[in-house]
Amino acid sequence: MEESILDEAETNSSTCICIITSTVVVSHCNLQFYEWKEVGYKKKQPYFIYFPQEEGEDVFTKSCDSYIDDIEWKGPKLLTMAGLFDVWKSPMKETYYTYSVITMDSSKTMSFVHSRMPAILNGVDEVSMWLDTQRVPTKEALSMLKPIEDLQMHPVSTIVSNSRNNSIDCIKPFKETEKKIKNTGLTAWLMKKNPKEPAAKRFKPDT
Repeated sequence: MEESILDEAETNSSTCICIITSTVVVSHCNLQFYEWKEVGYKKKQPYFIYFPQEEGEDVFTKSCDSYIDDIEWKGPKLLTMAGLFDVWKSPMKETYYTYSVITMDSSKTMSFVHSRMPAILNGVDEVSMWLDTQRVPTKEALSMLKPIEDLQMHPVSTIVSNSRNNSIDCIKPFKETEKKIKNTGLTAWLMKKNPKEPAAKRFKPDT
């Protein structure tokens, strides 16, 4: 972790939990994060990274609205990142809220994809300690931030690199979506519009 981040945490104790969310399709959500692995000259392969889910569950079928009585969360297991927030008031008395996700050197699991990773809190106890700045000294809370190994990941299609794409295919395994992508859209239309014709036979003129 950067020294400036540690100094800020010790000075302001402005700890928070960052949950990265973005809707990918109606009734589904992305509660994890992406990282891009360099695989060649100017080439990067995106990876979808998430907590292991409960047995029999996956990150593709859980609903964003998975609550019981609007209180208990029953959706995908959330990837909880340690962060710091700040509140600033401008000379015009306008209030601005900002936050930063704490990053650190990657764990062995994450180093396969990237050299850096977010500081991830695993479980209710770690989240509670990080947020309870009144009971837990800041240095003690900071000391529990370790590169986590308990993560799962899989490569996804490069369509996720375009912010306009928001389908469930953005989080499905790469091999599962690539064939579908190749056989849809403009490519499929052109194949139907211009079917390949056999080459014309050449006839040798009579002499």
